[in-house]
Amino acid sequence: MKSIKDFVIKFASVSMLVAMSVNIAGCDYIKELINKDSADSSEEKGFSIELAQSRTFNSLSSAADAKPGDILVFGSYEQDNDLSNGNEDIEWIVLDNTDGMLLVVSKDILNYMRYSEDTTIWEYSELRTWLNGEFYDIAFSDDEKDSIVLTVVDNPGNPYFGSSAGNGTSDNVFCLSYDEVYTYFSFNNWNESSVSGHSEAIIASPSVWAKKHKLASAYAITEGYYSAVLASYGFSGTCIGVEGCDWWLRTLGQDGDHACIVGMYGSLNASETVSVSSPKGVRPAMYLQY
Repeated sequence: MKSIKDFVIKFASVSMLVAMSVNIAGCDYIKELINKDSADSSEEKGFSIELAQSRTFNSLSSAADAKPGDILVFGSYEQDNDLSNGNEDIEWIVLDNTDGMLLVVSKDILNYMRYSEDTTIWEYSELRTWLNGEFYDIAFSDDEKDSIVLTVVDNPGNPYFGSSAGNGTSDNVFCLSYDEVYTYFSFNNWNESSVSGHSEAIIASPSVWAKKHKLASAYAITEGYYSAVLASYGFSGTCIGVEGCDWWLRTLGQDGDHACIVGMYGSLNASETVSVSSPKGVRPAMYLQY
């Protein structure tokens, strides 16, 4: 993960390069340069909503050439709130494909729950316990579990508040961190002073099951108002009308009572935190070996 110091140095270098070349304005262009892989400057990290879901792979064995934004069908979980027809297939968005492993995050929000009762330490959170316990056992067969990589995930501190994080953990399933969302998704703007930006690619809708389990007061926003806000950010018509939902990151907030989220309007903001006891959406992530 990028440290803030490394990011500032890299940002300064890119800014000097832009100033010496033609006068191309806009933080989109600078952000694009920052997201270039140093090993291959022609390959842009992240993906946009237009490029996402371009291909669907119905098995892990066929997904060796999957690229960021492609969809993998893997595992199953209750999503349509109709228990009589069993669990539904889970669709995962591919974020990275490196060294025979895919990093994936669920396309939809699969649950709605609190982070924990009173801790922002990922290691001891209820969210981590649920993902690696009940969800892991219900969603995947024994054969599928063999493909899930037990991953040592780090827990970097909050880049805005400077608050420290807990220990790294070994997880089969986890929530993305603030740094991972920044790294793997593209943003149409970025404000370095507030380490925040907006991206339609990070908007996620709750499954029918997750929506039924949300607090009723959380759905007081009308579709018209929601779409108007999306349009005000300059997002494309692809996501207008999509019912977004806040979803948890494993990154802590300003203190031991708050954790970071991705906002329902497609915002990533290190200072946008909520109480860990407030229910929010859950998008599981994991590494799969093919």
